[in-house]
Amino acid sequence: MGWFSKLFGGKGGTDLGVRHTIKVLPRETVRSIAQREYGDASKWEIIFNKNKWRFDGEDPATIYPGMDLDIPEIEDSSK
Repeated sequence: MGWFSKLFGGKGGTDLGVRHTIKVLPRETVRSIAQREYGDASKWEIIFNKNKWRFDGEDPATIYPGMDLDIPEIEDSSK
């Protein structure tokens, strides 16, 4: 995989780029967003890792209302 793909999300891994960006609503968590977006709350780390630079340190609990989060495309493992 080249440097461009590493920076902008190539098809070499599970991250296929950004599907869309959302604005966090009151009382949402990274887990609840993963449940809504992927149908699986255990995929919260995919969202967290894509947006790690937006969080205060390495703590996914530092999410706040109004925060923008990129929701990455993921490969469908059910195929």
